[in-house]
Amino acid sequence: MDGRGITAATVNQPTHFMVDSRGQGEPSVIITAVNGDLVPVSISDRKNGIYRVEYTTKSLGDHKAVIKFHGQEIPNSPFNIKVYQVNQVKVRDMPVGMVGVSATFLVDASEAGSGNLEVSVNNGALPASAEALGGNRYAVSFTPLEAVSHRVELTFNGEPVPGSPFNIRVEKGARPAIDVSRVAVLGDAFGKVPVGKIVTFTVDPRDAGSADCAVIITSPAKQVVPCRVSKPSTGSKFYVEFMLTEVGEHTVVVRYGGQPVSGSPFICKAYDVQMVRVTDTAFATVGQQSSFLIDASNAGTGNLEIIISVAENMKIPNYVQNEGSARFRVSFKPVECRIHFISVKFNGIPVPGSPFRCDVVESSGILATGEGLRRNPVGKMAMFLIDPRGSSLHDIQVTCVAPSAQKVPLDISGTSKLKVEYMPGEVGVYKISILCAGRDVQGSPFLCQVYDSTRVKVSRIGPGTVGVPIRFQVDSSEAGEGSLSVDVSCKGRKVDPLVHQVGEGLYDVEFTPKESAPHVVEVSWNNELVRGHAFTCDVADGSKCIATGLGLVKTPIHELASFEIDPRGSASAEVDVIITSPTGRLVECQVYRSKSKLYRAEYRPGEVGSHKIDVTYNDVSIPGSPFIAEVYDFNRIKVLTIEDGVIGQPLGFRVDASQAGYGVVEPEVQVRGHDVPFRKVNEGNNVFTVNFTPQEPSVHQVFIKFNGHPLKGSPFNVTVREFAITQQQTHIGLMHEPGHIVASGKGLKGGRVGDHAWFVAELHGAEGQLETFITAPNGSHIAAKQLRQRDGDYKIDWTPTMPGRYQIDVMQNSRATMGSPFFAEVYDPSRVIIEDVTRAVIGQESGFRVVYKDAGRADLLVSITSPTNRNVPFAIHEGTGYHYITYLPQEAGKHRIIVTYGGDDVPRSPLTVSVEEAQVGMVMPTGDGLYRGQVEEEAHFVVHGLKEQPTVRVDGPNSIAKVNMRQESDQTWKVFYTPIETGIFQIKIFGNGREITGSPYHPTVTDPRRVKVVGGWHSIMDANNRLYLRVGEEKRIPFDISEAGPGEIMADVEGPHGQVAVTVERQSDTRRRVCFTPPAEGPYEVSLFWNKVPLPKSPMEGYASLSSPARSPVAPPRGSATRHITEMTTTSNRHVVGSEMSSRQEGSSRYIETSSRHIEGGTAKVILRGHGLQEARTKQDAEFVIDGSQCTSGKPVATLQSTSKSGLVIPVETEQIDNNVYRCVYTANTPGMHRSFLNSRASSFSWL
Repeated sequence: MDGRGITAATVNQPTHFMVDSRGQGEPSVIITAVNGDLVPVSISDRKNGIYRVEYTTKSLGDHKAVIKFHGQEIPNSPFNIKVYQVNQVKVRDMPVGMVGVSATFLVDASEAGSGNLEVSVNNGALPASAEALGGNRYAVSFTPLEAVSHRVELTFNGEPVPGSPFNIRVEKGARPAIDVSRVAVLGDAFGKVPVGKIVTFTVDPRDAGSADCAVIITSPAKQVVPCRVSKPSTGSKFYVEFMLTEVGEHTVVVRYGGQPVSGSPFICKAYDVQMVRVTDTAFATVGQQSSFLIDASNAGTGNLEIIISVAENMKIPNYVQNEGSARFRVSFKPVECRIHFISVKFNGIPVPGSPFRCDVVESSGILATGEGLRRNPVGKMAMFLIDPRGSSLHDIQVTCVAPSAQKVPLDISGTSKLKVEYMPGEVGVYKISILCAGRDVQGSPFLCQVYDSTRVKVSRIGPGTVGVPIRFQVDSSEAGEGSLSVDVSCKGRKVDPLVHQVGEGLYDVEFTPKESAPHVVEVSWNNELVRGHAFTCDVADGSKCIATGLGLVKTPIHELASFEIDPRGSASAEVDVIITSPTGRLVECQVYRSKSKLYRAEYRPGEVGSHKIDVTYNDVSIPGSPFIAEVYDFNRIKVLTIEDGVIGQPLGFRVDASQAGYGVVEPEVQVRGHDVPFRKVNEGNNVFTVNFTPQEPSVHQVFIKFNGHPLKGSPFNVTVREFAITQQQTHIGLMHEPGHIVASGKGLKGGRVGDHAWFVAELHGAEGQLETFITAPNGSHIAAKQLRQRDGDYKIDWTPTMPGRYQIDVMQNSRATMGSPFFAEVYDPSRVIIEDVTRAVIGQESGFRVVYKDAGRADLLVSITSPTNRNVPFAIHEGTGYHYITYLPQEAGKHRIIVTYGGDDVPRSPLTVSVEEAQVGMVMPTGDGLYRGQVEEEAHFVVHGLKEQPTVRVDGPNSIAKVNMRQESDQTWKVFYTPIETGIFQIKIFGNGREITGSPYHPTVTDPRRVKVVGGWHSIMDANNRLYLRVGEEKRIPFDISEAGPGEIMADVEGPHGQVAVTVERQSDTRRRVCFTPPAEGPYEVSLFWNKVPLPKSPMEGYASLSSPARSPVAPPRGSATRHITEMTTTSNRHVVGSEMSSRQEGSSRYIETSSRHIEGGTAKVILRGHGLQEARTKQDAEFVIDGSQCTSGKPVATLQSTSKSGLVIPVETEQIDNNVYRCVYTANTPGMHRSFLNSRASSFSWL
């Protein structure tokens, strides 16, 4: 992929990107806008497999680009394209800066679409920061350091915003420096603030210095709240005005001179007193406990003030009980029979209806008590008591009248007190009159509110989706007077609902689920559960769902197409599929649910063209929806003008697929079983011209497929003759030009390593010496045996020895024959590796990797068969040198996987994979960390199917790795560990109190850093830090792998003419040797791997020359020579080695030059080598190596001393790179002669 258009685009402007098909033909590209509309795309062939994709979009926001070859998405598809409009970026509040004081301005990109804002001050010389304010708005700040105009460049997705670059004037510090600690923010705007009212506060700079003031207010919904900042012409104070409209906490950022003032950000808690509800205040009885309810659940944060009074100066005590969710029950006991007034204030403001009137009846004389006088559910026996308190029971009369004016029968019993019961049968107010001697007692008539919670109507609740608000309605208009309460919980944890009264008895309720699990919703009316039970709302996580199958990509017309939707562990929910044809018609689609909890959608398209497939899960679109499926009709393809031809002359034919719908035309030309090169040219409108030049006089077969379907009549036969038949020829036959040599046969095309290959050279009377030269991929020559046949022609035999591309030169009299050189592709199926075979479970994606990078080029074929002999669909994901195969098994049992390369079975093929049933609660770990890891690098894997945190233990050979876990979703845990040693580890996983199936796992932990070159890396390098190489001379690199952990070395060598054969020899359990022979002069690149992980110095460069490479730098030039002394002390005696050194200057660079040799003494030898012993550039690191591998164990300490009068000592840092081999680094700051001492003291150079 190449081009800016694959990552970003400007609205209404053409943009493009390039696709390298790598021989796969024309790609399929679908770009979808944020609103689901398709963006028109134009694809043009730029030759050599490169295609240009151009498009123009009219919509802002993130777009998705899906790129496919032959129906399969390429890696990283779909691509995310940020579409923006840079001219919609607004910059305001540009300040006048002051030295040392932060300058701040605002950037508003809320209407510019998706993108990244970049800020550069003075070409990046001055740091700047951008603080996100929400809604794609930013506060940009920087602190100028000098009083000059500062250039501020702003780009959005790499494009300058309007007006950029901006020049900000910066003044000297003549004015007093800004001291924001002295700025005071005054006023009542912080804390509790009412909605709908203008709020003000003051910013008083006092003596902080003169600067601008900026205020940014953000609502709970992360929206910027408008505010006005003003400053009178006289005075230094700033006045801020704003109005809040949303209940909840708001943040207020106050900046002075671009710096936040003390206490910023401030918090405003917005409340709405109109949302407070007070009920049950109508009447009370003297001496009896009475209560009423206050509901402030939707009013925001605040304080309640409750006063119950009889007269102006007489207050009644009250008691408040918190019932949860900001609901309170207030109780009091009246002491006299007078009208009481209940005053309720919220944050000091009277609530709607306050003060409330409460009628208090006399408790002396006859006393009537009981809920049957106040509130009662319909259909449930109501009861109250009458205490005569000295009055005669015979003088007491009780009547009850229903809302319909009908008298209600009463059941009165008792001797000392009367118990009155009645059965209310309708909703409304019941009037209960109690008379004694014909007169109403205190409180009579009583009004009882009768309600019916069964008449409360609750709309459908859910199902819902994580993160998406679930809304439902409650209608209590026919249920009578009462109060509504709603409680929502998930797994025992409370979820806060929002209840809004939208009318008389009508409520809107909403809550936002955060977990994929059933939510319990309890709707109560007067504390009675509506319908007598709680509601259950299933909540799924649509973001986990995936849809797979060819039915989402392409399908033939009139045939049954299908695809599958996998909830991937999310809760059960409704799946809806809507398919729209190109003409806007709905296509019937059936959705089934299988036992494995997958959903299968089937449809049969009746039109050619793009079909839009919308897939929703709980009414929420799943990732990737809407999908675009291309419906095609391969019967509408026309193949024109396929005619016979003559060898050496181009042939062509046209394929018209303009009426067939979207698809890929796949031509193929063969003769005698091998492929013939051809060229396919797109003429536009899905019409193609196919050209090829035949080289053999034989019948050629033309195969044509469309989206993998062979066309009717395919293959088409084309007869190719040696020469055209003319009218002068008297017989039918093929003519051969005298002296014309023709080489043909499968041996020219390639074959399998080790197999006998051959081809024929037909002389046709040609005279002269025939020569055949065959060159292997590594440049070596392969023996070719020429056998003269009875007819005078030649048969050439040869046997390939390694995979790769061979060059075959067929020469006559030292001149190339027609078609020479030929190129043969040789493959080796034994080098194909099947690895990373994952555990297979019904309905869960499984896969394996097929690595063929070392096997040459051939056709890779895969087939997967279920236990019932059905072909299992699979997807191929291409990588560099490998394919990763994924499939979704639908049956339990043994599945047979066959992998062939060039038609031959590869090792492990056929492979049998046992697919397990997807059991409820099944625990399944996945991830690379179960199988491999590296020392001191974090490895991880994922455990699926556990609600509770699993117990994981990771044991090394001599250590226990620290384990960390993070919950990814409801039943998914990500496990991290960092090994500190190499070896085979053991991972035990426990869930639900027992070890899970498949545990323990045994990952292999390695450390590529500990793969060492015997003698050190410098021993194989020249002075230019390149490998020593010589043409035709085998290069041998010995490695010590004793500390690298389990594994093997792999090596790749790339030479000037391609890949070079390389072998890895096993010398012992701890030693390996990499060997290769450079076949030609030129640059080489050697890549080394340990268990497929590159070694620290890989890849390494080298240069092979025809003569021995110089292992030391060129001798220093003539000049003013001085003496350079190197002294060394070993355990046996003392050595002094002299060397000449001179200093020189080239331009502005200074050099120090020396030459030296290794040192011997007694039985010990210390070898010094490296560029730093011969030459060093001032103020740059220089290196050399001390090799004491032949001495007793020790460690060198190095110093370097100038021979000038200053006697400056230069420290030398040492680093061990092998056994008693050390790398030394120093930096000389002045040119001239330097000297190092080698003795037994740490102050000089010693071997300890």
